Amino acid sequence: MINYLILALTLNLILHDKIPVLKYILTPIAGLTLAIISIPLGLIWMTLFVWFIKKDKEPSLGSYPTDLEIKHNFIIRGDLPKLLQWGQPVDDRFPGPMYEPAIEKVYLKYGFTAASWYNGAIRNQMFGLAAAIGKPTIDYAPELDNWKRDDVWAFTIHLVICKFIGGWQIYKKLDGTFIAVPVGTLKRNN
Repeated sequence: MINYLILALTLNLILHDKIPVLKYILTPIAGLTLAIISIPLGLIWMTLFVWFIKKDKEPSLGSYPTDLEIKHNFIIRGDLPKLLQWGQPVDDRFPGPMYEPAIEKVYLKYGFTAASWYNGAIRNQMFGLAAAIGKPTIDYAPELDNWKRDDVWAFTIHLVICKFIGGWQIYKKLDGTFIAVPVGTLKRNN
């Protein structure tokens, strides 16, 4: 009987966010889950979604203009319709950021549609979906392994050949505001 009371009390505390340490477990799990499901779903969904991108009539610069865009008289940009916005990265419009060498290479060799697919399916797998469950914040994350600011934070656990990063990753949106999305990932040690 005592065990059931302890379990009920614990669940009540968890559900009402009275055990703040739990968020340090659930947020990285949410980020890791998004990363895992975005691999197959990103490939499938972007293969379908890329055909619904509405292109601008006039070329324009991306969010971070590069020499490529200026040299080629800007480039045509586009967006997914409102219903599919969760499939679009929030930090740049399609075909994607030309400061990324891989996207620039795909764009120059295969064009707008292929670069848009690459950006949405490979580089920014389901980033719009992650942003949909993210939360607003005030600035980029500090360049530290472990940090906390208000209700966003991140921690790093160094393993033998890699490191686990959990918490919140922060991006600057097209409108100039910042968004924190859950992250749980393994990266190589430098």
